[in-house]
Amino acid sequence: MRAVTLCGTQIETSVQHALEQATRDLTQAVATHGHGSLYAMLSPIMACEEAWLLGTAIRQIDPKAVLVLGPVPTAASDEVFRNSLTGKETFRIKAEKVPNAAGIRRVMQMLGGPTATFDEFAAAKPAGKTATGATGLAKLKAGWIVGGYLSNWVPAEGPDVFKGANVRVVQDILPSALSDAAQVVIPAAAWAEKDGCWENHAGKIQAFSAAVPPPDGARREGDVYYQLLGRTGLYNAEVVRREMGEPFASVKVPSREANEPAFEFVEL
Repeated sequence: MRAVTLCGTQIETSVQHALEQATRDLTQAVATHGHGSLYAMLSPIMACEEAWLLGTAIRQIDPKAVLVLGPVPTAASDEVFRNSLTGKETFRIKAEKVPNAAGIRRVMQMLGGPTATFDEFAAAKPAGKTATGATGLAKLKAGWIVGGYLSNWVPAEGPDVFKGANVRVVQDILPSALSDAAQVVIPAAAWAEKDGCWENHAGKIQAFSAAVPPPDGARREGDVYYQLLGRTGLYNAEVVRREMGEPFASVKVPSREANEPAFEFVEL
């Protein structure tokens, strides 16, 4: 899944060509419409390091670009399990059904500048002002949208809910109505195919390593963002964490030689 749009029709091309086209289109959008015309939609499936790199890359093109937290699917409420005799809570399954919304929020805060939730982004009126202080949402003309969800995540309103009709760069692992409507489509890697870290609901940041390589034709998001930033070499999550500073800099992938943790039991 990699394509660029020419004369309204998507054509398959190399990832390299797609990236070059995306960079040209986003740069041209800023040249035409001014600062504050770009956005990056950061998926709550992304690793914190990837969100940091993409946010930095978009802000190099447009210093006033808006960083948007992508849709966060939730159940109606947390699922709570209690001891049948005492009524004491034993464990809880959170309503939030994505692994890294907390981490993406933290990264957006660290990067600063204009930000928005997906609901604010989707509901932006011509005045373009949101409760978080992100202004000019109605001015947005182009954006880089990251998916990575394991099911159809495009809102019921379809691609029209996304601002930036002039240029849409979609980076995802599955085709959708949004990728069909994109000007540039870039194939992404699934979470098990890359390195990074996530922050859970309790604020614990945990690093992980790739279990398998990406399939042919896909590229890890970190490698893509390295290229956008003009960096040489391959993406290295630990190096990026050091660049981000604390609390990420001290996060390490557990050593293979480390002792296995003892089993933990809960009372049912």
